[in-house]
Amino acid sequence: MLLAISLATILQSETDLLPGRSMIEKLNGVSQLDNLSSTKNDAERCACAAGISAYLLLGGDWLKLAKRFKVGTELTYENIHLLQDRLYAIGNVDNEAGIYGSARPIFDKKDRVVGWRLPKGEEANAMFKKMGLKVWPLYGNTKENVMDRTAAVESYLKRNPSGVLIAGVDEDSKNFLTRPVQKGQFANHYIAVARVNGVNLRIDSWAKPGSKTVHPMSDLEFKQIVYESPVSLFATGLR
Repeated sequence: MLLAISLATILQSETDLLPGRSMIEKLNGVSQLDNLSSTKNDAERCACAAGISAYLLLGGDWLKLAKRFKVGTELTYENIHLLQDRLYAIGNVDNEAGIYGSARPIFDKKDRVVGWRLPKGEEANAMFKKMGLKVWPLYGNTKENVMDRTAAVESYLKRNPSGVLIAGVDEDSKNFLTRPVQKGQFANHYIAVARVNGVNLRIDSWAKPGSKTVHPMSDLEFKQIVYESPVSLFATGLR
């Protein structure tokens, strides 16, 4: 085993408490797809799922979150799925499928990265803010290497050993395959990424109920999805 944790979680019932000792173990099995008739946005709420995973892995208070959005206070599959749906209803301002998340770098006259801005119509940042999560994009330091985030990622994880990244990917939804976004493509799915006991993990909510959602990442997968992705990569923290 690469990890000193159990990643063998199977969903028994929506009303079950999330099993496991650590939060990463508890999240293994929390899909964005559920068995509830009361939720309507399962296929579109990946950003909501990634945000909840980030919030909990950062040490956020579930009870506070549950009360804020009026879901049950026990950490069950049902309550997380209901929260995903509530967040989607709040975040989906344009009524188009999905939560639009993006950022643009700002350059100075010498082509150095000096900041960032949100493009018109961006929805994810406001949703994350309402749930108590702050997010910001990571970049290289110049226009030439803006999408090489290696140094920025490692600096963030060094300062924040429990830090979580939110990354855009290309999800083959029919076959449940997560792939890196290619240059010129847009991301169609968001995942959370964390480093636990020195192992890079993706917390990927596109999974059938009862399936694992926490997966070790190979060095190549981490490089393509995190270090060198052509789409936005967000670091996270608690507000």
